[in-house]
Amino acid sequence: MNPREPCEPFGPEYPQLSAAVAKFRAMARRRGGLKRLTHAERRAYGAAVHKAFVSLNTKVKGLPAIEPRPHCASRTVYSDGRKIAAAIRQQHLSALRACPAAERRSRSPLDWELMYAKAMVARHGRKWVDANRDRMGREWPEQERIAA
Repeated sequence: MNPREPCEPFGPEYPQLSAAVAKFRAMARRRGGLKRLTHAERRAYGAAVHKAFVSLNTKVKGLPAIEPRPHCASRTVYSDGRKIAAAIRQQHLSALRACPAAERRSRSPLDWELMYAKAMVARHGRKWVDANRDRMGREWPEQERIAA
C-alpha cells in the first residue's frame, strides 16, 4: 500500500466533528472559502476544530486530556523569568490563602473552647473563670493553665 495514495477513492472519511465546526464550514462555503472569513472568525474556527479533535481523541483513547506537569520548581511551562516569578508568586499566595483554612480544620472543638477560654481570661481575668464555671459545661484537663 502506497502511503501517498488515499485509502478510499474519494479520500479518507472524516467524522462529523461538532456543530460549531459545521457552522463555520457552512459560513465559509456561503462566502466562497475560508479566506473570506474575518481574522476573528478564522481564529474561532480554528479553536472549534481544535476543541473537536481533542474531544474526539479523548473519546477514542478513553483517556482525559491532561497536559503533563513540567518537572521544574515553578511547575509551569514558562521560560521567561518574569512569568516564572509571577507563577511562583501566585502559588505562594494560594498557599498562604489556604493556610488559615487548613489551620482551622486541624483544630478540634476542645481546642476552640480552650482558645476561647484563654482569650476571656486574658481579657477579664480570673473573675471570668469563676463566673462561668457552669457555662463551661465540663472540667477541661488544662483548666489550671487557663486560669493561670
